[in-house]
Formats: sequence, structure tokens, C-alpha cells
Amino acid sequence: MYDHMPVLIQYFRPKYHGPESVPMDMLDEVQALKNHQQTLQRLAERGGLSPCEMLAVMDKRDWCRLDREACEAELARRVNAHEKAPVRPVTTPDDAG
Repeated sequence: MYDHMPVLIQYFRPKYHGPESVPMDMLDEVQALKNHQQTLQRLAERGGLSPCEMLAVMDKRDWCRLDREACEAELARRVNAHEKAPVRPVTTPDDAG
């Protein structure tokens, strides 16, 4: 089971400047099914999504062609912010006491 979605970059090398993969928890399964008629796991098995496709699934919107470099930069920004986000500890009723 994949925990990261690969970014399809083979067509963009060597000019690609974004992340190689995106954490699955940043992506929306329902939107992936709507846009690609496949689950996130199946898309990952098949090689992943392009940066623009990835942003569409994140934003819960239909895919449309956008500027490739702008998509790469935005995807990198979001992944970096996600990875730097603090992890909140899970509290239980026993912790309050």
C-alpha cells in the first residue's frame, strides 16, 4: 500500500524542480475517482499523477491544463509546508486528569 503518490516527472526531466512524491493524506480520494476513474492506490501503482493533476486532486476540482512551472512550484510549497507542520499529540480522557 502506497503512503505517497509518485509525481509523473519523466516527461519534464531534467527541468523538473518539484517533489518526487506527495503524501497520500494530502490528496482527495473522491476527486481522484472523479477526475481519473481510479483510486489513489491504483494511480500510484500506475506511476502517479502530473503536478497539475496532483493539485486538482488536492483542491477537489476538475483537472485543467495549467502552467507547468507554476504547478511544480505550488506543489513543492504545499508539500514542504505539510512536512513542516507540527504533529499534534493525541489526547485521551486520562490525559485531562
